[in-house]
Amino acid sequence: MHPLVSWGGTGMVISLLAVAAIVFAVGPEHVQADVLSSSSQQRSVTRILTLPRRVLRHLGVVRDAPLSAPISRRDARRAERLRTQSASSSPESSTSSAPEPPPQNPYSQIGVYLTAQSGGNADFVQTTLDALQSAGGTTFVLDVKGHWVYYHSQAAMARDIDIIRPAYELPDILARAKARGMYTIVRYIAIKDEGFTERRSDAQLKHKTKGYPVGLGWSDPANPIAQEYNQQLICELAMMSDLDEINLDYIRFSSYMPYSTGYSGDEKAERLLSFLRMTRETIDRCGSHVKLGVSTYAILGWSFAINRETIGQDIIAYAPLVDVISPMAYPATFTSAGYYVPGQHPRSRPYWLVYRTLTGYRALLGPEQEKKLRPWIQAYSFAAKDIKDEMDAVVDAGLCGFTFWNANNNYGPTLQALGTWAQPDRCKTGTVSVEAPKLGMLL
Repeated sequence: MHPLVSWGGTGMVISLLAVAAIVFAVGPEHVQADVLSSSSQQRSVTRILTLPRRVLRHLGVVRDAPLSAPISRRDARRAERLRTQSASSSPESSTSSAPEPPPQNPYSQIGVYLTAQSGGNADFVQTTLDALQSAGGTTFVLDVKGHWVYYHSQAAMARDIDIIRPAYELPDILARAKARGMYTIVRYIAIKDEGFTERRSDAQLKHKTKGYPVGLGWSDPANPIAQEYNQQLICELAMMSDLDEINLDYIRFSSYMPYSTGYSGDEKAERLLSFLRMTRETIDRCGSHVKLGVSTYAILGWSFAINRETIGQDIIAYAPLVDVISPMAYPATFTSAGYYVPGQHPRSRPYWLVYRTLTGYRALLGPEQEKKLRPWIQAYSFAAKDIKDEMDAVVDAGLCGFTFWNANNNYGPTLQALGTWAQPDRCKTGTVSVEAPKLGMLL
């Protein structure tokens, strides 16, 4: 289905332990770069704190070993908690028949993110989906490609370079979800591809003029070898009849030392667009029923130009090529100062940051493309009330659907909040519905 910790123009002191806690909670992609809103800070270039991969591996965020299917004691306890929560939900849910299949409208879906490791735990998947549907959810997002390819791929290049580490039976998971009437999404990490570039250094991102490799594990999105590798995998996924959407994550340049590539913002954007055009053409050719989604930085909805220059993520140019745009609207990834002022901004900080992100995106995309928005929202380090405020912010911004991000897949407070929250009736049809924002754009 995601950001980086950024520093404002005046600098920010973060202890190593605090940084480790943030990365462990939200994962390496879904910790995002922000630029503070004061005039002096807007003049500075965003600086990103990126932890070394060895630190991420130590924290358990990055896993280089093949994933195993047996359920650990920890996962068994999580599954039991989900079973208990599902069984103790409303009396009607325990006696009613199977839920009606939801409309297959990608913009109205409500779902959770599952890691590849969670996908390999059949009992945990079942209990999670049971609890999700009982609470009103309709979809899930499952990792299929990261450092490894996590399903039984037959793609020639992936097999040749020995990068396939199956964690689950993907067709079986998709079929079981479709039997429930669910919308199915896979998360596909696009450009940050350390496993691939370790094996094919000729596809690694290199400095524009000096030719040396840039960053750890970043592939060149316009490189023909990188495109062929990804094209084979994307075509294979698009041919799966039970898959509804491929969501590209890390569809950007590195935000660490952003000017070390030698490429301008325009050049970065064009190289990423080359990858997106390839993906669009591949899906249209191999499985036109599959939607194409992209996960993008929330801060683009606040400060577009400076962040586009840094990471090349041009959501305005992306929009005509994709079906779904998913801003990673996590309040925890915004620095504390300069974004929310109690008494000045409405409701809570989680509410305001999600609302303002989405209305900012709507203003950038315009009436032709804004309907494609279905954000990620934060499901870690939050109580149920905070999560409910985020959900309210999505519909108050005029949208309908969202997916929850929690890198540890612990969704207790999330399902508690969702179970007591009602999606507007306008969102429960197959028709795309975008309303005027409740509080206006407030840009």
